[in-house]
Amino acid sequence: MQYNLLDKKSDLLATPDMNRKRYTQIDYAKALGILLVVFGHFVEEFNKKTLGSELGNYVFNWIYSFHMPLFFILSGLGLFFKYQNKQITNYLSEIKYYAKRLLLPYCIWSCIYILASIIPLAFVYKKPFINILLEEVMLLLLYVEFHLCGFFLLYF
Repeated sequence: MQYNLLDKKSDLLATPDMNRKRYTQIDYAKALGILLVVFGHFVEEFNKKTLGSELGNYVFNWIYSFHMPLFFILSGLGLFFKYQNKQITNYLSEIKYYAKRLLLPYCIWSCIYILASIIPLAFVYKKPFINILLEEVMLLLLYVEFHLCGFFLLYF
């Protein structure tokens, strides 16, 4: 059986999400947020190279004051519209589905990242691997210092 990729009625491209309505306002807000993030990083680097200016610091602080909450709000709106007309009977299965899809890869990658960061430190400082691991975990939990930065997004 041959599929024409340009044919919208082909079974290959027909997914349940294709029938879902897109909210272009959310897409535009995401695009604006992405542009602001890129511009914010540009301003940050520009300020580092030029020792900063008052306007640059103001723009940087303004963008960084809301750009991440904007993405969280837009994600929540997307989930709201996705489940607005659906009757969810088993919330636990929905939570398990998203945890397996999002948290499991995040935790696996973070463990790989932390191991790849700590092994060189063990050679440089000539300390046992477990001591460095425990020190970094204690710094993270007690002082919120992100030397390894593997799990820092869990605070959000």
